[in-house]
Amino acid sequence: MAQRILRPLSYGDLFDEVFDLYKKHFVLFVGIAGVVVIPLYALTYAIGGWVSSIAFILASLLSYVVIAATTWAVSRCYLGQEATIADAYKATRGRIIPFIITMIVVGLIIGAGFLLLVVPGIIFSFWYAFISEVYMLEGKTGTDARNRSKQLAASQWGRIFVIGLLSSLLIWIVSAALTYPIQIIIASTGGNSTSIGGLMGFLFGIVTGISSALTTPIQVIASVLLYYDIRVRKEGFDIEMLTASMSGSIEPIPAVSDEVKQI
Repeated sequence: MAQRILRPLSYGDLFDEVFDLYKKHFVLFVGIAGVVVIPLYALTYAIGGWVSSIAFILASLLSYVVIAATTWAVSRCYLGQEATIADAYKATRGRIIPFIITMIVVGLIIGAGFLLLVVPGIIFSFWYAFISEVYMLEGKTGTDARNRSKQLAASQWGRIFVIGLLSSLLIWIVSAALTYPIQIIIASTGGNSTSIGGLMGFLFGIVTGISSALTTPIQVIASVLLYYDIRVRKEGFDIEMLTASMSGSIEPIPAVSDEVKQI
């Protein structure tokens, strides 16, 4: 796979890259999410009742695994390196518990911020926009990850907002197109998606899982590309990559850092 030449991206260029990566590596990205979320959602909705509440908690935790693996794979592909579904999940091995803890802590901080008159929660959301990338691609955890994400996000709130808004809108359109028809069918029978269970629940879970597998990569690709775009603008990461490519002695993506290996 050819080495990519990085450059600052306009909004249009960034989404062109998002769609290009998604199309070229469709099986890889959708497969990373699909092998987890499709069977998980199918079983969750098929079971129904109070047991499904436990399953939904498990699904939320496993979604962090999917995000971590997808982040790693998107980065590899964007920088012109090889990646497989197995490699993506291997990259999370021994790292996922600290990642989940880091994400949960960030979620609690943002949630507490919204309880404090909303504004702090909005600020924290911008500060911690790149937690996944900082953890998976730089090996930083806890306070170091939060500080690094805050550093990258500084003076970039406008770009973070626009990219996040557009990618969320696209995800909503795709998800609605897939799940609304079956929700209408369920509603016509007097049921609802949280308590249907049985065969109908299983089918709804399959559709929901497929929707999640298709849309999760969109959000992650946009976030990873914005992460690299900001690094190019702020840190000259494009020059670093060019130097590494010419010398052949520096890996564009660091391997698991010594700090992470010790976790």
